[in-house]
Amino acid sequence: MITGGFGMTMDLERGTMRQWVLGADGLRRWADTNELVDVVVVHETPAIDETCDHDWEDGADGNHERCSKCGLSFMRYVHCCCP
Repeated sequence: MITGGFGMTMDLERGTMRQWVLGADGLRRWADTNELVDVVVVHETPAIDETCDHDWEDGADGNHERCSKCGLSFMRYVHCCCP
């Protein structure tokens, strides 16, 4: 488990950006109040089709951009599927 992290996120109750810290217990807490940060998923990506034999299309810069068969972005593939 990763501990000791920090970051910024939108506090949906206040409508402002706030700092959070990741404690030794592995939970995110607001830096100014030490209260737990309520996690709300506002965007969830679809599952990766692991049966697809990907055919990568190149973008304008000549680098792989996305699969022409399933639409998976190459960056997501690299970050999620490659050890």
